[in-house]
Amino acid sequence: MKPNFKYAVIHRHRECYPLKQMCQFFEVSRSGYYKYVKQLVHPQKDFELAEKIRAKQEVCQKTYGYRRMKLWLDSEGIVKNPKTILRIVHKYDLLSEIRRRKKWRRMGEDKGSGHTGRCGT
Repeated sequence: MKPNFKYAVIHRHRECYPLKQMCQFFEVSRSGYYKYVKQLVHPQKDFELAEKIRAKQEVCQKTYGYRRMKLWLDSEGIVKNPKTILRIVHKYDLLSEIRRRKKWRRMGEDKGSGHTGRCGT
C-alpha cells in the first residue's frame, strides 16, 4: 500500500484515534504524515503548467511527447527543463499516445495464401 494512501486514511480518522497509534499501525512516520498535511494545505506548484500541457494535449490529440511539448513551451516563452516537463507529464498522467505504424501491402495480394506470384514455385 502506498504511503500517501496510508496518510489519507490517518488524516480521515485523526479525530477518532490517536495519531501516534495510527502511525505505528500503518508503519509510517509522524513527520511523513505532517509533510502530507502540509502538502494538502498548499496548492501544487506545477498545477498551472500541467493545465497548459493538458490543454495542448487536447488540441494535438495527445501526440506531443515531452520533447515536443518542451519546444512548444519554449515558443510560448515558458522555459523549463525537459526533466521537469517529463516529471509533470508523469505526475498528472499526460503521457502521449504511441501511434502504431500501419502495415502496408500491395493491392491484389492475398495475405493468407502465401503465394509469391511466381509461376512454377
